[in-house]
Amino acid sequence: MSYQNPISELIKARRTELGWSQRDLAGKSGLKQPHIARIESGADIRLSTLLQTADALGLELGLQTKGPVGATDEHPMAGMQETWPESDRDSFAVFVHVQRVAELFGAATERLAAVHGMTSGELSVLGAFRRLPEPHIATPTELRRYFWLTLPGVVRRIAKLVDLGFVAPVDMDGDRRRRHYRLTDRGCDLIDGMVRQPTPEFLAVASLPPIQRGALRRALEGLVDDLEAVVAGVDYGGAPKPAASA
Repeated sequence: MSYQNPISELIKARRTELGWSQRDLAGKSGLKQPHIARIESGADIRLSTLLQTADALGLELGLQTKGPVGATDEHPMAGMQETWPESDRDSFAVFVHVQRVAELFGAATERLAAVHGMTSGELSVLGAFRRLPEPHIATPTELRRYFWLTLPGVVRRIAKLVDLGFVAPVDMDGDRRRRHYRLTDRGCDLIDGMVRQPTPEFLAVASLPPIQRGALRRALEGLVDDLEAVVAGVDYGGAPKPAASA
C-alpha cells in the first residue's frame, strides 16, 4: 500500500535540504535506491529500514502517547468514520484542523489589534503598508490586490488608520485623480514592535523543527493555490460565489 504520510514527507524534505539524491542517501544509509524511493512514496516498509534511513539523515524517530489507553476520544473527528463510512477521513481532518488554526490565529490577531483601537482587518492593511517599499505609499486600489476585499472595504480601513494616526494622506505631483496614503512613523513603529514581540500563536509555529515547518509551509501554499482555483471555477447553481469582504 502507498500513501502520503508525515514521515515520508520529512525524509524527502531532509534529503532535499542536504542536496542529496536518492542514490546518495542509499549509499550513506547502506540501503539500495529502490528502498529510498519506497520510503519517500509512503509505502509500507520495515522499521529497521526506516531507522537506517533516518540515522543517515541525522534524524531521530520517536513515539509519544496519545492519551490513556481506552480513553474516550472527544476530538471533533470522533465517530466521523462510523457516521459517514464513505468519507475521506484524512481530508475531513485537514479541514477541521485548518479551520481551528484559523480560529486561533484570528482570535489572537483580534486581541492584538484591539489593544491599539483597531480591528484585525485594519491591522492587516497597516501591515500591508509596512511591507511596501519605502516611502510606503499606495492608493486603495493598489492595496486591494493584497486582500480579498472590495475597494470600499479597503477605503474604510484606511480611513480608520488615518484617524488613529498610523496612515496619512499625501499629495502626489502629477497624479491628482487618485488618493495616495503613506505609512506614518507611528504606524511603522507599531508594526515593527509587534514583529519583535510575536504572539504565542506565532511562536508556536516558529518553534516547529525547520524541516517540519518548511514542509507545512509548502503544503499550505499548495492547498491555498488549489482552493483558490477550485472556488474560481465552481458553478454554484445560480447561487452567488463567495464574495470579497466589504
